Amino acid sequence: MKAIFTISRLIIKKKLKFLSESEMLQLKKLKTKYPFTKKVDFDYINKNIESYNSIDADKAWQSVLEKIEQKSEKSFYKRNQSVFRYAAIFVCLLSLTYFVSDHFNMFDSSQPISNQNIITLRLANGETKTLVLHKDQEIKTANGNLINVQKNNVLVCGKNSESDQLAYNELKIPFGQKFQVILSDGTKIHLNSGSSLKFPITFIKGHYRKVYLTGEAFFEVTKDKSHPFIVQSNDMNVKVLGTKFNVSAYKEDLNINTVLVEGSVQVFEKNIPNQKSILVPGEKASWIKSNNQVTIKKVDVSDYTAWMNGQLIFKGMSFKKIAQKLERTYNVSIVNNNKDLDNEIFSASFNQDIDKIENIMLYLSKIYHFTYIIKDNTIIIN
Repeated sequence: MKAIFTISRLIIKKKLKFLSESEMLQLKKLKTKYPFTKKVDFDYINKNIESYNSIDADKAWQSVLEKIEQKSEKSFYKRNQSVFRYAAIFVCLLSLTYFVSDHFNMFDSSQPISNQNIITLRLANGETKTLVLHKDQEIKTANGNLINVQKNNVLVCGKNSESDQLAYNELKIPFGQKFQVILSDGTKIHLNSGSSLKFPITFIKGHYRKVYLTGEAFFEVTKDKSHPFIVQSNDMNVKVLGTKFNVSAYKEDLNINTVLVEGSVQVFEKNIPNQKSILVPGEKASWIKSNNQVTIKKVDVSDYTAWMNGQLIFKGMSFKKIAQKLERTYNVSIVNNNKDLDNEIFSASFNQDIDKIENIMLYLSKIYHFTYIIKDNTIIIN
């Protein structure tokens, strides 16, 4: 509330024409710093307090006096009208503070939501390396062997044709971040927030090219007819020769979805490889975890690949599902005390690079008429 109170106080003083030069400068800085973006700004506040220009302090103070029961107290305050007559203005200030707080549903803008940007790479020998976004570095073992190279936000795996044993690394992406991997065969993998990928240091001749995914990733698989590429997520496998497709397999999701963009893929349960479902471009296969059934339907593939460009697209999605996606995308925890919201269906699109989580929550709260507070990295819906 401190930041909101300060803003309110400065605006009121400006309206009453006794704002000092230093306070005017402070207000200008707050207008720039305070995170009310995307057409929601201080002009809205100013518009809603025009009535404060016509405050009748004497009349308002008289109203305060009428509430004081003891004549002695009343007499004391009347003698000090010159000092206390602005109490009514202070009451207006408090009202404005609550107005601003209610409109923006903010707890304290001095507690911004931050992101954790450390990505971990667990090597086959048990060592753990940390990767920081926007950095170039060589990934070596403790004895100095070069394993991978990080180039900005891409991990490039080295080629080791002399190896005859499979050894797996595991890359874990935290909430709020995205990363890419180029495997030893040239296959490109875009990993979404909250995902992990287990992959061979190098692929071995005569073996399937197999990786293990938890979370969401977009694959651009290098063609190799002699060595099919398999993505295993939970108990579902996606088998390809060379193609482009998206797999979403977060642990908390009820379904594992595979959307084909280009080429052809086979979807099958790992324990029943003979029961295959073949996709063509523009189709989505949903493997239902509860009964091991697969359903296939035509979809707009751009809805399922837009996340790579920072787009958040919600089409006919429950609020509960939206909250889960926002948690992963923005690295926040959403505590929903309004359970009636969970099953509400919602459609919208946002741009992660432009729309802050504060803006999205404000928008959602106006649609569904709920209140919330933000404290540290936790959003509490009332």
